[in-house]
Amino acid sequence: MTPSVGHLLYASCSAEYYGEIVAVGEDANGQPTIDIRVEHTNDLIDCESVEPFTEPKPGEWANPLTTIELPEGVRPILRHVQWRPSGPDYPDNIICNTPGNGCFRCTKLFTLHKERASWVT
Repeated sequence: MTPSVGHLLYASCSAEYYGEIVAVGEDANGQPTIDIRVEHTNDLIDCESVEPFTEPKPGEWANPLTTIELPEGVRPILRHVQWRPSGPDYPDNIICNTPGNGCFRCTKLFTLHKERASWVT
């Protein structure tokens, strides 16, 4: 299935609702892209692993404690997300170049739906 505006993305392993496709196009390199209005902003967080705390040397940073928080109700849009079909065995699935450090099947491999699933509130 080819993504189109209005399609809904669900994580392939958990069936959790990821977001809605709001635009379809191509990037400057001619690669197919989609714009996604993301439902859960925590799916966008990508954190590098932090080594156990060590006392910083003079002029160095301590291990960062910075976090990202978005106000409730904010639903950001990911623009120009490259995508490709997942393969002939799963014609309703696509693989997206989306941010996030979760499981590949939760943050990159999605099933396309035309209607909101009944199990999603």
